Amino acid sequence: SQGENIGTVISGASGCSTGTHLHFETHKGSSIENPNNYLSPKGVTYKPSEAEAGAINPSGSYPWPLDDPIFITQGYGNTPYSQSGAYSGNPHFGIDMYSTSSTVKAVRDGKLYGGVYANCRLGPLLYSKIKHSEGLETLYLHMIPH
Repeated sequence: SQGENIGTVISGASGCSTGTHLHFETHKGSSIENPNNYLSPKGVTYKPSEAEAGAINPSGSYPWPLDDPIFITQGYGNTPYSQSGAYSGNPHFGIDMYSTSSTVKAVRDGKLYGGVYANCRLGPLLYSKIKHSEGLETLYLHMIPH
């Protein structure tokens, strides 16, 4: 259910990441969607700076998966980090964030799945995925599913 606790952000390095954060993605069918189109507008803090992280511009109606305050470490799309060659020329497909709370919450009602991607250089990448009734899937990476 929307707002339900679905897991905990992993502290420190995990899977394909060197630091604590939640990677939030949205997919519809076989397309990766911009999560800015789904998350509601809110004030955030950029860590590093907005210029280094890549700006976000949320314009949707969904609540955020973490409680305030929210710190953005990387935005969606062609961010400075993705342009550095970090993703083999691909854009960053989600929004990376962290909070003073490690509790991850569902942004909409749907069917919850947990899983692991085993093909990461820093160990397994744990995640949750929620399939929503309107064909949208939300993915929550670098977290321990409940």
